[in-house]
Amino acid sequence: MVPDFRQEYARVYYWAGYHNKARQLQLNVLAKCHSLLGEHHTDTLTAMQNLANTHRQLGELDDAKALEIDVLAKRHNLLGEHHLDTLTAMQNLAITYAELGEVDDAKALEIDVLAKRHNLLGEQHPDTLTAMQNLANTHRQLGELDDAKALEIDVLAKRHNLLGEHHPDTLTAMHNLAITHAKLGELDDAKALEIDVLAKRHNLLGEHHPGTLTAMANLAITHRQLGELDNAKALEIDVLAKRHNLLGVHHPDTLIAMQNLAYIHRQLGELDDAKALEIDVLAKHHNLLGEHHPDTLRAMQNLAITHAELGELDDAKALEIDVLAKRHNLLGERHPDTLTAMHNLAITHAELGELDDAKALEIDVLAKCCNLLGEHHPDTLTAMANLAITHRQLGELDDAKALEIDVLAKRCNLLGEHHPDTLTAMANLAITHTKLGELDDAKALEIDVLAKRHNLFGEHHPDTLTAITDLAAT
Repeated sequence: MVPDFRQEYARVYYWAGYHNKARQLQLNVLAKCHSLLGEHHTDTLTAMQNLANTHRQLGELDDAKALEIDVLAKRHNLLGEHHLDTLTAMQNLAITYAELGEVDDAKALEIDVLAKRHNLLGEQHPDTLTAMQNLANTHRQLGELDDAKALEIDVLAKRHNLLGEHHPDTLTAMHNLAITHAKLGELDDAKALEIDVLAKRHNLLGEHHPGTLTAMANLAITHRQLGELDNAKALEIDVLAKRHNLLGVHHPDTLIAMQNLAYIHRQLGELDDAKALEIDVLAKHHNLLGEHHPDTLRAMQNLAITHAELGELDDAKALEIDVLAKRHNLLGERHPDTLTAMHNLAITHAELGELDDAKALEIDVLAKCCNLLGEHHPDTLTAMANLAITHRQLGELDDAKALEIDVLAKRCNLLGEHHPDTLTAMANLAITHTKLGELDDAKALEIDVLAKRHNLFGEHHPDTLTAITDLAAT
């Protein structure tokens, strides 16, 4: 087949973030391949997968899924279940399942891919290690953090031995492990890895390379989680300036940097600065991706949070109602992003004094999280904690206490007694004890929270300062 330069142009548009333009060219390439070569030809299947990747980037997940199911079926029939291209098709479909919130389906495919690559290629092959990392990502999404960590430690060790400590894939493995450390509350471990990744990428790739900028952004997130907000802000400002110069103001990575900086502004109480950035991010996402794209909806949600913190609750509520409706239509009522939108709207209802509306949403979110993710998943426990807060606001203190005791026990078992989320659960239960007049129980919990936050974060972290205030009030 004569080379079709539309596919090359589509690839350029794709990596530049112009996914709508890439999609149009890819549709033309697919039609030509189908006409000239037939629906089962390898080039046709590759064109289908390229189009599916772009659909996924555009948030058109059902379109991506339909194409990837078709590609997988045809590669399976044409090449067999063990062929490398079939396994790649399985992995691509698993990625889309995960983004649709169909995480159990993603996990099943990834376990199968890993087993077959291990048997076909061996445990040290790069494709096997990629399969291990993909499975680890899904474990993390399911809240199976110890399983994710075990796989990522193994991937890192093997990549280090196979490729050396400075290879880009080794550095990616370090970053992935850092994410799981952070999820487990092991923030110092995460920070140490990210500092190492940043130093090595800077030396290997230079300070302006996208990989170096990603490492800076990741380190900034951990600084933020540790309460080191000035350090985080300095890094985010640097990342934004360099991405703007390197990629342009409309590139998705530039917009991510803008949103990350806005988040820091919000945490620092610089709400007008946060709002200005978020309005800009939303306008650019809307123009680039359309009003229904997941990134546009995320930008709307972020702006709504800032509106709420500024006391502009009606503006926040209007945005959150819109986000919820669009996520419901795009992703379905059980998708994690839809449940997040329901939770955010519930918070705004509560802040407006509409507690019955908040409670109804939170009961619905909790039921769906429990059915979708199980009673021990971190998102389910967050939903329980949120419902408990609303029970407390409604004066239903025994209901709040029962939920908070359950959340605390499960977080302690899942994450350990020193994890930030466990400490939050302890602090919430202490508040309810205080409301019930059980001051000795409240005081005991607050002393424990303060000691552990002081050890984990240091004396100046916002969460430590909150613990001091809570204890003083009791």
